[in-house]
Amino acid sequence: VRIARRNLLPDLTLIARYSNTGEGESLSAAKAEEDVWFAGFRLSSDLPLREEQSRMQESVIEARIAQLRLDSLEIAIRRQARQAAAAFEKAQETRTLAEENYRLAGDRLRLAQKLFENGRTDSFSVSDAEEERLTAEQALLSARSAASLAVFRLKRVLGTLLDYPAGLKPGPVQ
Repeated sequence: VRIARRNLLPDLTLIARYSNTGEGESLSAAKAEEDVWFAGFRLSSDLPLREEQSRMQESVIEARIAQLRLDSLEIAIRRQARQAAAAFEKAQETRTLAEENYRLAGDRLRLAQKLFENGRTDSFSVSDAEEERLTAEQALLSARSAASLAVFRLKRVLGTLLDYPAGLKPGPVQ
């Protein structure tokens, strides 16, 4: 836009000339000399500047389009950041619930084992409690991995995820 605005200015050229004239073949202090100075301006542009005005309007429109693209990109990045933050919070809550469920399943298994040892329940209750504990452990591991992934996704969206140092990267697979 600045270039197009500058092109709207007319092409103005300053012309300056100096010449020293005298009589005879050589100039000497005794002969009359005349200094001739010339200064002028030359304007080389078509007025009104229709082509430059249309370029100016085009550049203003292109600048507005670029600004709209930047605004939409900023909105998309903000939306991604909010979604990643919400996913992170949900993954943390799921992990917390899975940890509590795992702890409760362990307590239930210990209770079922104690009741079985005292003869107050059958082995099916113990095996059910063991299955629930294994299911709770699998859910806990899944929740922990989902929470870790959510952290990395959030860091990637926020632009704070750093690349691993070369010494920690695995070697090329052959």
